[in-house]
Amino acid sequence: MNLNRAGLKKSDAVTQVDIATQSNADRMMVSKVLRTLEEKGFLTRQEHETDTRAKIVRLTTTGEKILQKAIIEVENADLDFFDILGTQLPSFNSAILQLIQKNME
Repeated sequence: MNLNRAGLKKSDAVTQVDIATQSNADRMMVSKVLRTLEEKGFLTRQEHETDTRAKIVRLTTTGEKILQKAIIEVENADLDFFDILGTQLPSFNSAILQLIQKNME
């Protein structure tokens, strides 16, 4: 990732490598998935201005609409799934956080 001295990205451009790194996924798999999404009209991939090996990924208008719908669906599924916990949700979240922290040591 192209970072400045403060550790921030120099530009807002997202590359295929950024996506693979952030998602901890194989670069070839990410490339294939992005190619499929591009064929469906959800995103575009363009050569990077300075690094010809890199491709910049941008959502199309259609891709933005589909993403917004997907986010709502995921949030609703999440709410439905955890609804059974009711008032116990905060203690459940706390217990899960403790498990994660303990297993990161």
